[in-house]
Amino acid sequence: MTEQAQGDDGGRTFTVASDEIIASLVQSARRNLVVAAPALGETVVDALISRLSDRPQLSISVIIDSDPEVYRLGYGSDKALKRLHEACLANDLALRKQLGLRVGVIVADDDCMIFAPTPLLIEAGSQSPEKPNALVLRGSAASQITAATSGEREDETPTQEVGLMPVRQQEIARTLASLADNPPQPFDIARALRVFSSKVQYVEFEAVGYKLDRKVVPLPDELTDVSDTGLRDQITSRIRSPLKDLGKVGIQVERDGKMHDIQVDSRWLDVERKRIEDEFLYTITGFGKVILQTKRPDFEAAVEIFSDTIKKYIEAVRSEIGQTREDFVESVVSEYAPRWKVRVPKFYTDFQIAPTDENIAEDLTRLAQDLFDKSIDFREPNIRIVPKNIAPESVRDADFKKKVEAAFRKRRAPEALIKSLFEDFEAAPGVSEGKR
Repeated sequence: MTEQAQGDDGGRTFTVASDEIIASLVQSARRNLVVAAPALGETVVDALISRLSDRPQLSISVIIDSDPEVYRLGYGSDKALKRLHEACLANDLALRKQLGLRVGVIVADDDCMIFAPTPLLIEAGSQSPEKPNALVLRGSAASQITAATSGEREDETPTQEVGLMPVRQQEIARTLASLADNPPQPFDIARALRVFSSKVQYVEFEAVGYKLDRKVVPLPDELTDVSDTGLRDQITSRIRSPLKDLGKVGIQVERDGKMHDIQVDSRWLDVERKRIEDEFLYTITGFGKVILQTKRPDFEAAVEIFSDTIKKYIEAVRSEIGQTREDFVESVVSEYAPRWKVRVPKFYTDFQIAPTDENIAEDLTRLAQDLFDKSIDFREPNIRIVPKNIAPESVRDADFKKKVEAAFRKRRAPEALIKSLFEDFEAAPGVSEGKR
């Protein structure tokens, strides 16, 4: 490299293609300058514009990709694109395009740098030659690349391989309009979001419908004046749930890979649900609950066991309900059948139906079953894990990091884990327009 071009990297072969080093190469060219990359940032464009006045003594070729997605990925700046295109028009230099270009090449006289452009949406990019993304070649390589990018060589054989078409003004206008309608995200926020989301995810844990809802329902006029002692405790002008005294039911529950006989009721299930939440989920005040991605498999396994436990509980309760329902219906029929034979309900007369023993038993059975079913409500349970993406607004919120740290520290999480959640916040600070 020339002395000016070598200043920032010490003449290394493997180096880093920072915007400053690329701009230094652009400034170092005296005869020939080739710049080919998906897109360019402000610093490089400033350097290029400053060299346009050196033509025709300095041969200049510039090749880019004008696809809007290039700028959304962070390969360059839309503002830089606009300035470069306007400067090229003003200086009668054709700005050329190569769709899909994803390699960067700078030729400054006999020096050539080939580099991997950094998509700032994904990573911040290296600023140190110890983390290289570029290879510097000298001598004939520069001539070969110049021929492939501009076709300039001593013989008349066509050699240009890329940048054959100029970028039209309408095309630049379409690209800029597309970026105005759907602009790139702030790249530091996007990277922080990507890294944080790879470790932590919002999640909602829903468990509803496993509780037995006991109701008090009105009695029909036909069921009054009760003498049965057990029934009298349940009936006034209303009937209390026949399951009011239902306690725990015995089921087998998996714990630590073994099955255990446990007495379970809805309160026990509430405690178990909270235990799972406390073990795996972290409450971020004002944002929701999050889970470490590494804990997702264990969390989902625990929820699956919890769901299986609820199913067993409901089966056991339904069995209890079935027997209680039969006992309730039998007691109602036994209590009211003799009374109905003496005081025949009005609907028998209205519909001209004979109040036979069979008819009375059948109607009382139906009436008692309907009363029983109305006095309880046991819906099917609904157990769901609802993952949700971290919103960019959360990462952008200055208070978010503090609340996450507070939530993890409250649960005695190691400091090393807490720091790792945010390492990209520190490693990839915001990138100003001049550095893009």
